[in-house]
Amino acid sequence: MAYRLLSLEKAAELLQMDGKELRALAVAAEIPCVLQGNRYLFDADAVQTWYSHRLLHLAKPEKRDSLPAPVVDDLLEGIPSTSLCRQESMHPSLPGRSRSTILKGLTELAGGTGLLYDPKDLYEGLRQREEESSTAMNGGIAMPHPLVRDDFLFEASFVCVAKTPRPVFFGQAGDGQGTDLFFLICCLESLQHLQTLSRISLLCSRTALVAELRAAETPAEMFAALQNAENALLAMAQR
Repeated sequence: MAYRLLSLEKAAELLQMDGKELRALAVAAEIPCVLQGNRYLFDADAVQTWYSHRLLHLAKPEKRDSLPAPVVDDLLEGIPSTSLCRQESMHPSLPGRSRSTILKGLTELAGGTGLLYDPKDLYEGLRQREEESSTAMNGGIAMPHPLVRDDFLFEASFVCVAKTPRPVFFGQAGDGQGTDLFFLICCLESLQHLQTLSRISLLCSRTALVAELRAAETPAEMFAALQNAENALLAMAQR
């Protein structure tokens, strides 16, 4: 199980952010943290989710292919989402009308990877995460993941992608819309978890991935949409 509370320096390292900028966000109460004496401490899972929301909701620049230099570096060094996701890990019509049934469906989809030790443990980790704070985001997107990184949930990191026939209430998103696109993120290491959250957030906000996934009718079409989005994002980074 990964650490939970991080110092300012460790949190800045994890988020790949300047320490002064992170402290300013903490002082302004713009990032989840606690003040103990004169030290700011950061819950690892909370700041990772905060960073993912921040990426997804960043205002889109006038030039769609404009990416900040640190983001470019992360993209070129990070693991493409297509390396963590297989065609068999995608579902074009996941059944369910409630959060619990969606999580059960995602757990069953994850079971098809052959990487789970016990599906019940993954489901419980996902349920606890959503109970603590929903992963539903604007635009009908959610990124469920276990509450903590745990070596005993699965053998290797993976991502599953699913969509429901119609939006469901999965959690309170800022725009008040239902959710129909789900990215199940299961990573063994906190850094990889953050990088994967960030990468998928960028794929959703800077490419045509969301529209193409909603138009896809088969797992093959969904995987092709993910490949197209990865190629488009890397093309932006290499310019």
